[in-house]
Amino acid sequence: MKIGIVFYPNSGNLGDDVQTIAMMELVQRLEPKAEVELVDREKLNDPSLKELDGVIVSGWFMDEPSNWPPNNENILFTSFHVNSQNGASEHLQSEDHVEFYKKHEPIGCRDFGTKERFDEIGVKAFVSGCATLTLQRPKEESEGHIVAVDPFQKVEKSEFFQRRQLSKLLSVEDQEKCIFLMNETGKLSTKSVEQRFKNAHDYLTTLSRARLVITSRIHAALPSVALGVPTFFILAGYDRDKSHQDRFEGIITLFNVIEQSKFRFLSRKRWSKLFRKTGLNWLLDKSDYRHVLKEAETNQKPLPPTKALEYVSLIEGQVEQFLKATPGQEMKA
Repeated sequence: MKIGIVFYPNSGNLGDDVQTIAMMELVQRLEPKAEVELVDREKLNDPSLKELDGVIVSGWFMDEPSNWPPNNENILFTSFHVNSQNGASEHLQSEDHVEFYKKHEPIGCRDFGTKERFDEIGVKAFVSGCATLTLQRPKEESEGHIVAVDPFQKVEKSEFFQRRQLSKLLSVEDQEKCIFLMNETGKLSTKSVEQRFKNAHDYLTTLSRARLVITSRIHAALPSVALGVPTFFILAGYDRDKSHQDRFEGIITLFNVIEQSKFRFLSRKRWSKLFRKTGLNWLLDKSDYRHVLKEAETNQKPLPPTKALEYVSLIEGQVEQFLKATPGQEMKA
């Protein structure tokens, strides 16, 4: 059988490739004979999708909401998130698409925010969590280092700012053992699919060998949880409005959360942004935040989170049932 898996060719965010890899690996574990075909997230209405035996729609949607709905009769929605920041939610979850969704319900939603939107239009939905929770890797011994992935990126994207703020959180010893990574490079679309996937696999290996992961990226935190690594999520810079936080409902409880209130000058409010823009934040804030991480480590949640295991079971069950019910090409012939 030929199964379409969502891929985003124009992405500049490594997290998109991690989501694709997670679903590819899950399908191949459950049905080794299945042939996986990558389908462009932004062009799921393309006529060529009709040739596939089925399409699994998972991940973040979308930049081009007018290219909807997917052009295939056999669709599985799991780990599905509708973006609420660019008008995509109004289009994707409008009354025009209700009948389409009802053909494929219940809809597996990555978070409660997406589920609530389906509830509002009378479509059955449930929270499945994210496909990246299903990632599996051989258990590797920790190399004792910390991996920091975009730890303050929602506050300021600049690497200088993030590194400097991070240095106030880590001891001198931990700073020497810290690997700093940025998910969003803007250069992914210039690389081949093979190179992109190799980079993503290397990234997952780096996470799996960490003593702990510090991030403000969902798609660094979720794989880390899946790989059994203590994960500390810095919830800073998301205070602008609800649309920046609805993606977390149902997910953020899986992490050890370090709240924005633990720091000074990390708000997205105007006065705080002004201090950062002028550099006054560094002059006015001489605080040492090492105690914040130490406190979070002392009170960290046990792994694996029970809710994460529940989500994995839901997603695996959905995909397995979908694959069993999908006829292969030889059966069609």
